[in-house]
Amino acid sequence: MEKNSTTSDEKCGNNTKAIQKQAMSYGFMVKTNNDVPAELLEQFNIPTSLIIFRGDEDNQNMGEHFVKSIVEIAENIEKLLQTNIPITFTAEQQQAQ
Repeated sequence: MEKNSTTSDEKCGNNTKAIQKQAMSYGFMVKTNNDVPAELLEQFNIPTSLIIFRGDEDNQNMGEHFVKSIVEIAENIEKLLQTNIPITFTAEQQQAQ
């Protein structure tokens, strides 16, 4: 997470002010296995590219926004994992069986 520096009124000495860091942006990526069909990822709204969120000084709840984003995607992944796709054999595969 990128952080923003803001000064506070707290003094740590004659010439030193305390600095408080606040998150300003974040980024994450969902990495899937190559055998997961792209149609399923789209169906369950699971992103396949980098997610970047850039806030500003007014975004006081950046951590909360990050957690909500991660939880939403995790819930979508859980739904995807509960999906059963029937196996469809080709004629050649059926002959081999």
